[in-house]
Amino acid sequence: MSVLAEVFRDHWRGCRERLAKRLPAEVGKAAREVVPKVLRCRTEESGFASLRCECGHTEKVPFTCKARFCPICGPATAAKAAEAVKGRLLNVKHRHMVFTIPQELRGLFFRERKLLKVLSDAAARTLLEVVDQRCRARRVLPGIMCTVQTFGRALNFHPHVHVLVTAGGLQGTQVWQPVGFFPAKSICRKFQYYVLTSLRREFKRDQNVLALIQRCFDRYPDGFRVNVMSRYANAGMAASYCCRYTGRPPISEGRIVDYNGQQVTYWYDDYRTGERVEKTVSAEEFLFLLLQHLPPKHSRTVRYYGLYARRVRRTLFDVVEQASRYDYTVPRKPSRILTWRERLVTLFAKDPYRCPKCGGQMKLAAWCYPSRRSDDDTQYWRARSNAELVAESNQLSLCLV
Repeated sequence: MSVLAEVFRDHWRGCRERLAKRLPAEVGKAAREVVPKVLRCRTEESGFASLRCECGHTEKVPFTCKARFCPICGPATAAKAAEAVKGRLLNVKHRHMVFTIPQELRGLFFRERKLLKVLSDAAARTLLEVVDQRCRARRVLPGIMCTVQTFGRALNFHPHVHVLVTAGGLQGTQVWQPVGFFPAKSICRKFQYYVLTSLRREFKRDQNVLALIQRCFDRYPDGFRVNVMSRYANAGMAASYCCRYTGRPPISEGRIVDYNGQQVTYWYDDYRTGERVEKTVSAEEFLFLLLQHLPPKHSRTVRYYGLYARRVRRTLFDVVEQASRYDYTVPRKPSRILTWRERLVTLFAKDPYRCPKCGGQMKLAAWCYPSRRSDDDTQYWRARSNAELVAESNQLSLCLV
């Protein structure tokens, strides 16, 4: 069991009610659904497949939970997301930018998670306007992908947007116009304007929030902080970076220094001093630091704009390919995602269908699914036999991770 799963196992039931009072309602509801799945991951309570070899050897392979924040399933989920994104991006140079908001506004976004969309929309609107102004003769439309993250290096609540924008755009219907310069000062000010004006419309009857918005206008005359320095040569590198935390916990196992059953010690790099800092908190506080970043159910953390917008992507990609005159610019088809079996063979040189006793090829004999009725996390789901479905086993694609 991973360290993160061990902390959840030891303390979740004892502190879940107190955590529910500290978390926003929609985040607390998501935690009550996700944490029990994480505790059942790769156990027979989550269901299992039975593999059988001709020599008589049988094995049970438990299913994984595939839940958000699962330390076991998270890396595979992030890898799948990165591969899926690669098939959606133009294979051209991209700029990577990070849009942030000041400390004063973070509490507002902590309570209202639906406002995170405001950050993505504001960042995209800023870049669409800035790129368009680079070439005043004819409008230029870039491709933009926004990924919202809520955690800082110290696991504090720090909402920000990672943005990938093509270093150029489609000008009219015949020209691919490169754009190499992104004015930092203009981007910072425009982003601040679009964020604060959107919040002003959202809270037009809340005088306290309106006063806070005005203070942010006065206190930050140069706009909100935006890092515009990073560059990526192709879509694959860009997608891998921005999707590395999609579906996984905000802290890796390697950053946890010690867990003694009551306290957790982890480290992070302080970007102000450049030094490594170790922090020790109680197990309950550690769970709160993790769960406060859990996205509500059905929420979206990745959004597409411009050339990458869902409604126009396919049509405009054909135009870009003709305008750029380079076949490799546009991916012909989405990247194929490796199956569970292929990932194990590639990463660990282990074939799950290979019989450990005789070396023969095992086949799927049966599988058990958990009952859909569960009493929250007070008891595990009961595995239910599905022997009547064995006849259809040749059609089952076993994806455990």
